[in-house]
Amino acid sequence: MEQFTRKQKQNLTFLTALLIIIFAVGLMLNPFGSFYSESKGILRVGVFSDSPWGESNGYAHVILNRAIEEFEKNNPGVSVVYESGIRKQDYSEWLSNEILKGTAPDVFFVLDEDFEYLADVGALQDLAAYSSIDRSFDKDVYYKAAYEAGRRGKILYALPYECSPEIMVVNTSILQAENIDMPGYSWTWEDCYDICRKVTGPRDNKSGYQFGISEYGWESCFYSNNVVLFSENGDQCYLTDEKAGEAINFLDRLGGLTAKKTNVQPSFSDGNVLFQPMSYSAYNAYIRNPIHMGVGEDFVWKIHTMPAGPRGDNNSYLRTQLVAMNSHSTKKELAWEFMKTMTTSPEIQESIFLYSEGISVCSEIPMPRDISLYDQVNHEVVLDLAMKHAVNRQRFRDKEDVCQLIGIEVSDILAGSGNIQMEQIICNRRINSYLQQKK
Repeated sequence: MEQFTRKQKQNLTFLTALLIIIFAVGLMLNPFGSFYSESKGILRVGVFSDSPWGESNGYAHVILNRAIEEFEKNNPGVSVVYESGIRKQDYSEWLSNEILKGTAPDVFFVLDEDFEYLADVGALQDLAAYSSIDRSFDKDVYYKAAYEAGRRGKILYALPYECSPEIMVVNTSILQAENIDMPGYSWTWEDCYDICRKVTGPRDNKSGYQFGISEYGWESCFYSNNVVLFSENGDQCYLTDEKAGEAINFLDRLGGLTAKKTNVQPSFSDGNVLFQPMSYSAYNAYIRNPIHMGVGEDFVWKIHTMPAGPRGDNNSYLRTQLVAMNSHSTKKELAWEFMKTMTTSPEIQESIFLYSEGISVCSEIPMPRDISLYDQVNHEVVLDLAMKHAVNRQRFRDKEDVCQLIGIEVSDILAGSGNIQMEQIICNRRINSYLQQKK
């Protein structure tokens, strides 16, 4: 091979230096050009295309796009991208595959049923290194329960994005017809039972019968009496706890008001039910589109707090949509900043009221005044109280299966005629045996 002459070597050195200078000048004139974006400034987000609450929603990506626009404006040269069209029902599998391939997004939404799995496989970044040293971050802007939803033990793995507390919907037309005042926000089980007793029975309505309450499940009742049903790691069940016994007895008393007295089915949409628990997201979907359920055409209804048990409070079960950071991301600082934008920006959090069925996770974000609701003042008060008394479900692997089993056991207790306390002991043994088999 022919050797380079001294003159050729000098020309090559000069040309190399010239290219370096041109490239450097180009970066100074356009520091956020395509090279920077492709190598450093692309932040990927994992998201599904439909509502986190299972409701029909045509604005799935509006809030996210607004967050991206705000973030990119404050971070020139950074592009935030996501893959659209992933359905919620396919999202878990899609995210798992991305994690296995090592191509998971830098930031991604976390479904409640996936939280334990993602934490176990090490996919979620411990956020303590960011939340503890970032002086611009204040956890107190969030409702406490919403913030705690992102914890597993003492480790913060995710931030809350939007939430949906459980509320009680009330057919106020029945109260008016029965000449009964709306109970106070701090009402109790006994208040609830007394009102249900007064309104339950045959009535001159299209159903021919009226019910005090429907779809008030064991979990809602347990939450309101501060029942802690499982050990921290989920290997023991405490169904024999006295608080749980009080809850089951209360459910039995409520059921006794209508048991075997009518063939009419309770239906809030038909107007024959006074009280019914409902997630706020479901209520919000109905209120925006009454045709969806046919509710509110023949009667007036509004939201209210949940009743408190003797050893509890007006607690509401809280569902929270979380957003987390990929533990293997190479853009962790950018990911953290984007997570903050999504979860604390006043403009973004206010958009949740407008474009989703849930509510803001931040306590100081007011409901926009242009939302048309039956009673906005009542809404704001009830939602604030529900969030301040919100309770998160305990999390552990196979929790859904265990809760289904408990639901069956509690239903069997209520349907039987045996001693409730003895039935609790028997059911608790079966559930603990199941939990041990799962270990």
